[in-house]
Amino acid sequence: METGNVRKLLLFALFQFLVFIFYYFNVSPYSTIEVSMFSFYAYVFIAWVEILGFYLLTDIRYDILKNFKNVKGFIVLITVIALWAYAIEISIPGSNNIPYIFTTLFTLVCFQEFNFRLITIEVLDKLTSIGVSAIISSFLYTGFFSIYLFTFLGGYPGNYSFLFILDEFSMGLVISAVYVATRSVYYTSSITLSLYMLGLLPITPAVISYIFVPV
Repeated sequence: METGNVRKLLLFALFQFLVFIFYYFNVSPYSTIEVSMFSFYAYVFIAWVEILGFYLLTDIRYDILKNFKNVKGFIVLITVIALWAYAIEISIPGSNNIPYIFTTLFTLVCFQEFNFRLITIEVLDKLTSIGVSAIISSFLYTGFFSIYLFTFLGGYPGNYSFLFILDEFSMGLVISAVYVATRSVYYTSSITLSLYMLGLLPITPAVISYIFVPV
């Protein structure tokens, strides 16, 4: 294996270890409130450090730049944000949920799309193929959020545990497929942000948010 690929693989393994371990401490019932909050901000912040690290140290900097230079995708994301801001203001007059859109975008959405789509798919594409990397991305995405099952076993008892995993894996495949088709986190971020925003609308059936939105 070439030196550059070894570096990418080691960096990738390191960052995945960090985000998984911090998420565990974030959702663990044995963590104090302080530890849980620190762990949340830690794994979210790591996604931004990960982007910078791969940009500075590996050859996927070109893929990262191509992502962020996608003007059409950026316009789509801005449009989606504007539409959700309008929908929320109409549905919940006088609410202060507009800042929540941007908070969700820059924390949960960017974390997921940077780590599980951009970095995972682009790094593994160099080592395998785009199809295989998308599937591995979906497995990692599912494994990450499935940590919740092992820390709160009563939350999704019996068959619901299987459905939880199936939901996560299915959504991981769908969003990864969109990334493969567009090679832009702007499009996948638009989808992920919309899934989180659905839960804010009073008219949204609870089952939709339950099925499609990660923990």
